[in-house]
Amino acid sequence: MRILVIDDDRMILKMADFLLKKDGHEVLCAQSAQEAMQLLSQNPELIFADNAMPQMSGVELLEKLKSDESTMDIPVCMMSGTLSQELIGKVVRFGAVGCIGKPLQQTDMTRIIESIKTGG
Repeated sequence: MRILVIDDDRMILKMADFLLKKDGHEVLCAQSAQEAMQLLSQNPELIFADNAMPQMSGVELLEKLKSDESTMDIPVCMMSGTLSQELIGKVVRFGAVGCIGKPLQQTDMTRIIESIKTGG
């Protein structure tokens, strides 16, 4: 699966890249929502996006992706170091497939990927 990971923290990108490649996925990394928008032409099948980013938050990016016909069907999972029920509810209402905590855990990422593969 081709997966786009967006986070302004290089260490999070490195960790995600390692964990996802270990499972055989192709990984695209972006340090901002703007950089991520340029990588959409590479047709990611799933996006993991940090919520707390400068210029455009993950929630704002999610809204933008879901309102554009060309990107509305790409599954998006939010990542956050401060996971709350409020944030989870908000991103799911905006169309995210889930929200996982940081530091990233292989089991959380795999659960999201498997739910995408099985359509649920």
